[in-house]
Amino acid sequence: MKIRLGGGVVISLAALLAAVACGDDEDPSVTPATVDASFDAARLDAGTDGTSTSDTGVAEASAIDAAADATAPKDAAVESSSDAGPDAALEASTDASADAPSTDAADAADAGPAPALFATHDGMLVRFNLATAAQAIVGSISPEPYRLAFNGTTMFGLVVEAGPSYRLVTVDPCTGVVTSGPTLSIAGGTVTLPEGLAFSGNGSPLYVALSQNGVDNASEALASVNVTTGALTVLGSSAGDIDLMTPYQGSLLAVDATLSGTWSSAFSSINATTSAPTTVWPAAGNAQLTGIAVHPTTSTVYAWQLAGSNPFNLVTVNVTTGALTPIGVTHSGSSVGGFTFAAVTCP
Repeated sequence: MKIRLGGGVVISLAALLAAVACGDDEDPSVTPATVDASFDAARLDAGTDGTSTSDTGVAEASAIDAAADATAPKDAAVESSSDAGPDAALEASTDASADAPSTDAADAADAGPAPALFATHDGMLVRFNLATAAQAIVGSISPEPYRLAFNGTTMFGLVVEAGPSYRLVTVDPCTGVVTSGPTLSIAGGTVTLPEGLAFSGNGSPLYVALSQNGVDNASEALASVNVTTGALTVLGSSAGDIDLMTPYQGSLLAVDATLSGTWSSAFSSINATTSAPTTVWPAAGNAQLTGIAVHPTTSTVYAWQLAGSNPFNLVTVNVTTGALTPIGVTHSGSSVGGFTFAAVTCP
């Protein structure tokens, strides 16, 4: 093949190639075949500036990489936000909504049921509303205990039988069902007119007040009761008549319901170990008390009052002054019996 050059010169392709080859060998300015890194970098930079389509692609890839790098913190932020936001919020919400109520429920369970005031009268077991004195009938009760006491788990009562003899019973505070227990007995003697019945606190023995001379008067003895056998152990003599008893500040609060045949009552605190009265308070006016019970949580003293005749009233008592604060009428029945607080859960 021949190629026409300028000026009318014609040369063959073979001759042209030979001339180019010879010129490359002799020209010392021609760059050697081995190209240094700085040259490649310069050309790459130039290409990046827009002289090479391929280099432009590299630049675009670099830009993409840079953009990806720039978005990496955002990804991390998203992950962090995801962990610290919804997940943390969900966990916190779960803890707050599940754990807290569960704890509250556990605390409530630990606190147990609220104490309620129970009484017996006219063949019924009833429960009183402490704010209004209104009664709710739990159920019929037979035989009807004339005294009640509660030790934290079991409600005990005293019933009188023919003879007379006196039997310890247990009462279901949810139904009024009575379960017979042992007859009270005392070594070498006869049990006479057991009246006040109380525990001085949960875990304490059951105490009962007895007449020492067969008459309901100031000659009284305090005895502990074996609730399994009914055996009594006399602890000592009391300085006064004890018609009613209730736990009070770790000891026993005793009530002489009728002073010298009058319609008035007096209070004393009795040491449950020695039976000695530690404090005697004044009479509670012209009002006979037929029941006494101290709220286990608030220590408020509640009483059943009979002011000469029907009706019966629920009152609170200031034992240091004898002042009575009326709450309301409980009933107009013909009899009154046991009177005690009990904390129970009924189905």
